[in-house]
Parts: sequence; structure tokens; C-alpha cells
Amino acid sequence: MDNKAGQTLEEVVQSSGPLPEPQAMNYVRQIGSALSLLHQRGRIHQGVNPRSIVCHSEGVALVDPEGGAPPSLAALQSDSVAIRYAPIEQLSPGLPSTPATDIYSLAATLYYVLTGQPPIAASLRSRVPLSALRQLQPSLSLSVEKAIDEGMQMDAQGRPQTLEDWLSLLPEYGADGSAIAKKTTGNYKTLFIGGTPQSTGSVPKQPTQSAPRPQSAPRPSEVVLPNLQQPNSEASSKPRSSSPDRQGGGVRKKSLGKALLVTAAIAAFMGAGFGLAIRVMSQRRIILQPDQSFPIRNDWPGASGVSPSPSPDSFPSPDPSNPN
Repeated sequence: MDNKAGQTLEEVVQSSGPLPEPQAMNYVRQIGSALSLLHQRGRIHQGVNPRSIVCHSEGVALVDPEGGAPPSLAALQSDSVAIRYAPIEQLSPGLPSTPATDIYSLAATLYYVLTGQPPIAASLRSRVPLSALRQLQPSLSLSVEKAIDEGMQMDAQGRPQTLEDWLSLLPEYGADGSAIAKKTTGNYKTLFIGGTPQSTGSVPKQPTQSAPRPQSAPRPSEVVLPNLQQPNSEASSKPRSSSPDRQGGGVRKKSLGKALLVTAAIAAFMGAGFGLAIRVMSQRRIILQPDQSFPIRNDWPGASGVSPSPSPDSFPSPDPSNPN
């Protein structure tokens, strides 16, 4: 990772505009390989941005900080360019830097070289959302947009944790700019280390052996205990059907329930009718009257064979001169 004389990636974009997707992928994979080697040595760069990437005739190179010391928080806050590519953990004292820190910075750098617009600083993204990549460059592939989105997650745990994992999200292009299938064997980082692709020879293809076809698992209906009373396989393979007794039992239960409902309705209707009859009869004073007393029929006036009671005027007044 020696410092190379030449234009920085920022100067190239400012003079020529956004880079084509195949060229940008080539540059990012070279820088990613250099960062991966740095992480294997236990170091975090913490200074990846378009100014720290130098372009030259053989490719690109990542400028190593002087003495290997990462930039301080004060230096980041005073640098209007570097602060746009620093993740939130670099701007928050006490939070550790991990390989995901460099992944954020490299993804933000890729965002810039493809759109020509620097990303929003991490400290402002809670108020100012990051513009979608394909809104600025609709011709870009979905896989590139997804890789940048995952690499620029605000939470460090939400990003890919290694450079290899993040680079695997990006499409691969050949020297002529045509897309190629992703490699499943070999180590890509050995092909790009701070320079142009070096031919390491074609990786011999391993003979593919067809794996034995697994036997189909038995269906759930077949995984049952054997019927000891009926060993006939044909009888055991027939699906079980509900017996008439069980069906009849269900019908009888339903009929009994309906009968109970009808009986309850009739009883309620009869009770209501009886109560209504009592109410009507009580209003007409037919029942529940108090006891009545009548005189004896022989004492009624005008009754046959019975003389009326003498009146007081029919008796003579007593003579005061007659002592008897």
C-alpha cells in the first residue's frame, strides 16, 4: 500500500464525472482486498474516502495514514470531506472501530464514484435521509444498490462484518466490462492487491460427482404402526373412513340438541301464556275475590211462609195506671 503519485479518486470524479459501474467495481475490489489484508493484521484503516484512494495507470492504491494512526475526532470534524465517509462510531467517543467501520467508508466511497454526489454525513442522516442510489443513477444494478445500502447501515452490527462478505454482494465484471458469474472457488483477494489484476492461472475445476439421490421420505400416511389384526397391505393402505356408528352418533347428538331447544321454547311460550291469562282474569275480578256474607234466605223480606217482623208501632203503649 505504498503512496502513489497521481490523481485521487475525488479528482477523477470531479473532472470526468461518475465512473461506469464495471470500472467502479474494479476499483472497489482492489481497495477491498487491501483493506482485508490490513484487517488480517489487526488494524482498522478508519480513513477510507475518495481522497485517500489514488488512481494510476495500473489501477488504484489506498493511502496508508502516516504512522498507521487513525484520524482523531477533532480532525474528522474539521474535515468537511472525510466526515461524510466516517460512520457514526467514529464520531461517537467510546464506541469501538471494527472492520465494519471501513466497510461503511468504502460503501460511501462507492456511492460517490457512481453518483458524483457525496453522501450525507452519518451525524445528519437521522434528519436528512440518504438519497436512493437508483434515483440518482437509474441505470445501476439492483445488486449494487443493495450492497451500498447494507454497507452504509447506521448500526455497525447491521452491516456485513468482513470485507469478503460485503464484496460478495457486488457484481463481478471482466476486463471488457461484461458481467461474469460469481466465482465459487478460489480466493478473489489474491487477484487484486493495490494494482491491476494479476493472472494467477485458472483454477482447475474439480470433477463434479453427482451425489446419490436421497430416497424419498415416506408420506405421513405410511409412517404408521402395522395392523396386527389385518396384515394385508392393501387393506392397510386404504385411507380410513369414519364408521357409520360414529356418524350416527353425531347425528343423534345433533337431533337431541334440537329437541331440547324446541322443548325449552315451548315451555317458555306456555309460561308466558299462563302469566298473561292470570293477569287478564285478575282485572275482571273473577278469581281471588274476598269472602262475601249474605243473610239467611228464610229471613229475606217477602219470603213464603214467613211473616214479617212486627214494627214498633204495632204494639200498644203501656198504661201507667195499670200496674200489670
